[in-house]
Amino acid sequence: MTFSNKRNFPTVLFTTLLVIFLSFGTVTAQVGIGTTNPLAMLHIEASNADTPTVTDGFLMPRVNNLADESLAPTLGMMVFYNGALTGNMKHTLYYYDGTNWVNAIGEIANAANPVSLYDWDDTNKGVVYWIDAQNPSHYKIVAALEFDTEFGRTNNDSGHGGECDNHLCTSGANGFEATKSWIDAHSSLDSSHYDEYAASAAYYYDGDSSLGSANIGWYLPTPGEMNFIARNATSINSALSSVTHTDINNVDMRYWVCQDSKVDKAVLVKIKAANQEYKPEEKDKDYDDNPVKARPVREIGG
Repeated sequence: MTFSNKRNFPTVLFTTLLVIFLSFGTVTAQVGIGTTNPLAMLHIEASNADTPTVTDGFLMPRVNNLADESLAPTLGMMVFYNGALTGNMKHTLYYYDGTNWVNAIGEIANAANPVSLYDWDDTNKGVVYWIDAQNPSHYKIVAALEFDTEFGRTNNDSGHGGECDNHLCTSGANGFEATKSWIDAHSSLDSSHYDEYAASAAYYYDGDSSLGSANIGWYLPTPGEMNFIARNATSINSALSSVTHTDINNVDMRYWVCQDSKVDKAVLVKIKAANQEYKPEEKDKDYDDNPVKARPVREIGG
């Protein structure tokens, strides 16, 4: 075959190779890319397994929306979702299981946001006060009720959980872990006294009007969480108006929080809304005339 125009040679060669490849593709059982010894129907090798380049990878179709299930996508179809992070959507692989689009950890794709800020979450019994911007299914709620409590005992009464040595009983990477550490340190605490102490009242809160016998996720907030709740008390109280509740008092009120590791006494947050003063302080005086409150919070989908 003679080519009269050299500029067309690459195009003709590519077309010829493509036709040959497609012709044999119907009878060849295995295809190797980067290897002459394919071990599967399609076997792709990186140019260097130890130091791969940015092109050593399989790039599947990227979509901003998943094909509507009503159009009956092919069973097993896979795409990489790269669209908006609403609902439980993630930038990850999704496959069609014959009924739904599902990601690699088994979540059925749902682009609808499960909650909005300051919604009353009737399933989990709290007001949404924080939503993860990267994952709207991950959010935090604050309880409808609060408790007048102490932090711990100063005498060694076993039924009350034993003595709190300087009230240094909580530590952890987050509020839940810190609350759980108080529970572990006072394992002899009788259930009849759960409502007397901040950590146990929060930990055993059942989301309704009483305390249960097991934890379902509630905990004593951190100073930062309680400050955030206090600053948004007006919106939270408005959302609570439809249920039995106690308003969050953000005027000259004190709430127990998980203590700061830098101090050796129980810690509370003193709230003075008049001058936007929200600060942790140690329990260094008697607050019997103005009881400190415990307001449980809970993390959902974290």
